[in-house]
Amino acid sequence: MPEGFVKSYAAIKAGGLKYKPDTIKDTFEFMSKGAQGSVHRILNTNYVIKVKNNKDLKQILFRPLNLNISEADRINHIKAKIGNDIDILYFVPGEQIKNQFSQSEFKHNKITDYLKYIYNASLKGMRHDIGGKNTLFDKTSGNLTPIDFYPNKPGYKHFLINDAFIQLYNSTKNTKEAESLLSKITLSFLELLKTDTINKKGLRNIDTGLKTVKDITLTNQQYKEAQTFVHDLEKKLKDIVQQKNMLGIFPDTQKTFLAQIEKLEQELKTKII
Repeated sequence: MPEGFVKSYAAIKAGGLKYKPDTIKDTFEFMSKGAQGSVHRILNTNYVIKVKNNKDLKQILFRPLNLNISEADRINHIKAKIGNDIDILYFVPGEQIKNQFSQSEFKHNKITDYLKYIYNASLKGMRHDIGGKNTLFDKTSGNLTPIDFYPNKPGYKHFLINDAFIQLYNSTKNTKEAESLLSKITLSFLELLKTDTINKKGLRNIDTGLKTVKDITLTNQQYKEAQTFVHDLEKKLKDIVQQKNMLGIFPDTQKTFLAQIEKLEQELKTKII
């Protein structure tokens, strides 16, 4: 936002977002800048404003507020728009996952919620830009929030372990921490795997993320003791996914499938520290 220019005001009144051009100073606080534009906190509200690059804000900010938003906008936490150049979004507390955190701060149930959000968005035709900077972690609540979703591309794959988790895995300090984090992520994935919504297409190439983790494990001496664990986990997950894809084809596949998951869950719980 041009220095010194604050001619917009947004606030919450009667449960709705109200907007009017104004001359109130210090309405915005710069937060970050990325490839698509800059993000500013709207002070004294629970909202931020995202502005596309190279735009004349003196003209844009006087356009009417559009509350008629799409499902894709909702997935992206958008509440309203001003033309095609400004999005008003819910403020999501937290820090980018690319920062250093302790694996003990990440809880199994919060990871599950995170993966569910990404997967449910994919069912609506949206894919998550899975870079670590697009996942926010709030230490107070423990929430993991994915931000920045785009229309799905043909052949897009849903990874068990995405870039955010790979960065976290890289920051673990020893074998026990690495196995603990990987166990929590896998337990969350197994929770989703037991639902009916995840299908064969959604499971395609889930070992891609695991391959990256395996490469990290094999090339970093501090994870030497975790090599057997990672190899074994990869094999067991492939077997479970194969069983999932066979559900309904042969008798007792559902029973075998759930038994495999339960056995792996029990093993993984012993690894969490």
